[in-house]
Amino acid sequence: ELVQYDDQSNPTQAAKIYERLITQDKVDLLLAPWGTPTHIAVAPVLERYKVPMVGNTASSAKLRELKPTHLWFVTAAFPDRLGTELAAMLKANGVKSVALLTNVLPFSKEVKGFLEPALKKQGIKVAVNQEYPPDIKDMTAMLTQVKQANVDGVISLSYPSDSPIYVRQAKELGLGGKFHFALVGPGIDFFPKMLGSAADGIV
Repeated sequence: ELVQYDDQSNPTQAAKIYERLITQDKVDLLLAPWGTPTHIAVAPVLERYKVPMVGNTASSAKLRELKPTHLWFVTAAFPDRLGTELAAMLKANGVKSVALLTNVLPFSKEVKGFLEPALKKQGIKVAVNQEYPPDIKDMTAMLTQVKQANVDGVISLSYPSDSPIYVRQAKELGLGGKFHFALVGPGIDFFPKMLGSAADGIV
């Protein structure tokens, strides 16, 4: 039996829901909520009641600092490791300059915090460094700036809602470069269905 509730993207509400799932619904196993702030809000509930949760969307380094003992981290998208390895991969593929576009949501910002020093260590120049709000609808101005900078790669620290916007508008503008990366979206099944061949070549 699957029991589910809508936390309305509210961390406080999510903590109450997880407590209800444990104490009233008596579930045997919990699946993770969505979003770094929500994971951090739920972690103390897991510890208090000692009920396991599959952290299928949990990857924050800040969450790991809490040392939760009832959370299974099953994702590979840890910001500290992702930042280091992404910079190393760029270096190995001859990328000398990048544009860094960052959604201001916590996970993207956390990845950026590890990625920027890793890029510097690898000697990769960040020629464009822009942040944008989660509800962005048009990236044309940013991407025009990226095109003018003539960088080797573009790193879009984006979410499911804005990753398709980045891909579509980058293709429309004829954005070149050796490497294009979108943070959250390409690994989810909606992405290729929504974009079709436009998604080809996006990591």
